[in-house]
Parts: sequence; C-alpha cells; structure tokens
Amino acid sequence: MAVGIIIGVAFGKIITSLVNDTIMPLVGLLFGKMDFSNLFINTILDFLIVAFIIFLIVRQFNRLKKKEKAAEPTTRECPFCFSTISLIAVCCPSCTSQIE
Repeated sequence: MAVGIIIGVAFGKIITSLVNDTIMPLVGLLFGKMDFSNLFINTILDFLIVAFIIFLIVRQFNRLKKKEKAAEPTTRECPFCFSTISLIAVCCPSCTSQIE
C-alpha cells in the first residue's frame, strides 16, 4: 500500500505540472490571455485528470481479470413437488416420486 501512495503522490505532481504548464496556458490563450494561476480551476483540472486516469486503470484491470466459470449445479427440482433434490437422486425425499 505504501508503494501505491508513493506512486500516487508522484503521479499527482506530474498531473499538476501538466495542468499548470501545458493545459492552463492554452486555455488562457483561448479566453483572451487570462491568468488562471491564482484560481481554483487548476485544482479541479488536476482532480478530473487523476480521476479519469484511475478510472481507465481500474477498467483495464477488470478486463484483464480471468472470468470465472459458473459452478456446475449440484441440485435440481423435483418435477412433481418442486422441492430441491440432488442431481443423482432417483427418488424424491419429499414426495417419494420416482425420478428419471
């Protein structure tokens, strides 16, 4: 867990640098050379980018996980009384009917 926290902090610094040095100057040019350095928008963009990246990573881990096969059933229903019986049963313990 400590390794994850250290990587997360380093990743957060990279994202902060990306937002402050690359994205916000471009956005500032689009809005008439505005300076966003003192506004809270940088923090929101940092959060949104980190959240999106984490979402993508979790989604990829879920795709890579092996899909488990459904367990084979060990029981079935009696066709006469609809109680649950074993797959290998030849007689229902509830209604004593012969089962094929």
